[in-house]
Amino acid sequence: MRLMHIVWMKRTNVVLDGELLEKARRMSGERTYSATVTKALEAAVKRGELEAAIQKVRAGGDPFAPGYVEAMWPDLSRPTSPE
Repeated sequence: MRLMHIVWMKRTNVVLDGELLEKARRMSGERTYSATVTKALEAAVKRGELEAAIQKVRAGGDPFAPGYVEAMWPDLSRPTSPE
């Protein structure tokens, strides 16, 4: 059985600061400008997802497994009265 992995790429033209692009390429260790831009986009998306998760936690949500603690340990979810 032969597995195929399809990668969807988009060709586009963008105007970039040449010095900044070269500095980013050197710092990232990438060999091509395309790989440098891809790596920067991946980092930006990851940072955005992390910021969204932090905001959700701050708002009181459970981004990992909503209801898990209550289902597994119901005694922990009930408020305790001081003795």
